[in-house]
Amino acid sequence: MSKKLLKTKLFVICDYASMDREGKLSLNGIFNEMYVNKMPAYFLRFYIGATITGEPEKNYDIQVTIFGPNNKVVNHEETTIQLGTGGISHLITDVHNFPVEQIGKYTIRLKTNDKKTIGKTSFKVIDLTTKRESVN
Repeated sequence: MSKKLLKTKLFVICDYASMDREGKLSLNGIFNEMYVNKMPAYFLRFYIGATITGEPEKNYDIQVTIFGPNNKVVNHEETTIQLGTGGISHLITDVHNFPVEQIGKYTIRLKTNDKKTIGKTSFKVIDLTTKRESVN
């Protein structure tokens, strides 16, 4: 019997995420851009939501790391998930007081403790004070 590789099926950032008693994942306000009008700035709260598949009924240690535009670690958390009998589980990370010191692209990576990347997504921080061309 071959082992199933651990991988991420869904990986988003959003305003709110929750899981009900039956294990259903709810994601509200999915976004990929954050806006600031002064620097430095802080985002009070956002959530990272992911659906992870792999070997059924196995525990995995997961690292959730957010890198800034300069590739410096801005936020890092570790957690353990257990996949269900169907080989699927949901991960919710609640990010508080997220510091923004640079405008640009931020990358979020999910890794196992053996350093294998199982998911990657990104979002942009945009400066509202910078003039941009109208799309109209």
